[in-house]
Amino acid sequence: MQGSGSFGILPLDQDDTEGDGMDAAARKFLFLVSDRSGATASHLLTASFYQFGQQGDDITVQVFSNVRTSRMLSRIVCLAQRINALVCFTLADRNARRMLVHHCEELGAPTQTATLTSRTQLSASL
Repeated sequence: MQGSGSFGILPLDQDDTEGDGMDAAARKFLFLVSDRSGATASHLLTASFYQFGQQGDDITVQVFSNVRTSRMLSRIVCLAQRINALVCFTLADRNARRMLVHHCEELGAPTQTATLTSRTQLSASL
């Protein structure tokens, strides 16, 4: 998250590793994936940052909402793998959850359900 706690927008065909003066290796990316609006995942992340004291200044967060097809999941995971983003998700559809986890495992992209329960778990995931 950037300074004010807002969520950044990152198009699927580019990364956000240039132009802000931050070393690309130091920047962390977190993708929130939802088959609905993404509000639950966003609220969970914000609450986790506040509750566990995570600053988030070096984290770029991208919310992917209304993700409902295997192709969309695959594209998100490919980008996550390319820029080493942590993929967190709140997917109501069981098949979508399975597909996302499968795509992440297949490409070696880190994943986490959006139910982070401790600062240690949040920090370890990022």
